[in-house]
Amino acid sequence: MRLLLVSVLVLGASAFPTVNFTLTVDMLNKMIEQIKTESQYVPSYVMDQINSATEAEKQQFVDLMNRIYKGEFPPVSSTQQFVETVEKEAPLIGPKARAIYNSYMERYNNLTPDAKQFVTTWENKWFEAMQTFRADRQAFFKDMIGMTKDLLTDIKNLKPETWASLKQQFPEQVKAWEECPQFKALRAFMDNLPRNSDLTKDPETLNKIMELGFKKYIPAEAIQA
Repeated sequence: MRLLLVSVLVLGASAFPTVNFTLTVDMLNKMIEQIKTESQYVPSYVMDQINSATEAEKQQFVDLMNRIYKGEFPPVSSTQQFVETVEKEAPLIGPKARAIYNSYMERYNNLTPDAKQFVTTWENKWFEAMQTFRADRQAFFKDMIGMTKDLLTDIKNLKPETWASLKQQFPEQVKAWEECPQFKALRAFMDNLPRNSDLTKDPETLNKIMELGFKKYIPAEAIQA
């Protein structure tokens, strides 16, 4: 889901306390236009919600992302809980989050047991990491490379039938993994990083990750030193 790149920007900006993150509707619109150029990697049930977003919904999304950066969003431990919290905290975009989640769960429920286990395991790890992020952002970024390398390794080690199940239910995401040049370059860069890389002490590496993976989608004015 390319709109989640906004959330990644929040995390990236948070690595260094001297960086101020502020998202605006104008910046979000620029990101959406860029996302549309690679819509082949985005599920239709996500693109439909993006394309139908009103200005009021975009503003509420922007406000939500800025609140997340400031640590004002309630802690959550699962995707379901995240959606339920969005429905309470941002009622205009709550229905969109719910629609995306319901479509996602339809596909998830059709996965093989091994594929479900892979998805569930990494969802749990991600939300555990988010709890660390809320409590200690420096600790989160110290562990970020190791966690990402573990994910890449787990994907590479999936059984053919597990990969086939993921590809059948989530073809756009698998297409991005297999074909997107930008994603391939980012994976190669991450593969070559030492597992104990500490992004809190290595802004050059973090900037390279952002450049390879996200700067294409993020207006430069979103981050100001």
